[in-house]
Amino acid sequence: MTGGVLIIDDDLMNQKVMTALLTRSYGITDVYTAIDGKQGIEITLAKSPCLIFCDNYMPDYNGLAFLKFAQEAGIHTPIIMLTGASNLSVELLSNGATAVIIKPINRLELATLLDKYLI
Repeated sequence: MTGGVLIIDDDLMNQKVMTALLTRSYGITDVYTAIDGKQGIEITLAKSPCLIFCDNYMPDYNGLAFLKFAQEAGIHTPIIMLTGASNLSVELLSNGATAVIIKPINRLELATLLDKYLI
């Protein structure tokens, strides 16, 4: 795998849990974190991650805004949205999300998506 994985989430505890899951359970060594969509853009452009996990609800620059930026910028990296609101799945998918995980994160669902989108 080249490029690493980016986690965009304003909740530092969620960042730590996802980072631990990715590094300990799946052996991913390059994990980058961002606290909002703006920082996520900066890291995406600088590091070119091969997979992005993005929370939807964040202050200032939310997940939907990040998806719109990615589409406009021609970024083809798979973006897996994380949300607690199951009613947003269709909207997120129609705005460019590759997949949506409803929180709390199911490890089997996470493993399936990692197998599918990590090269």
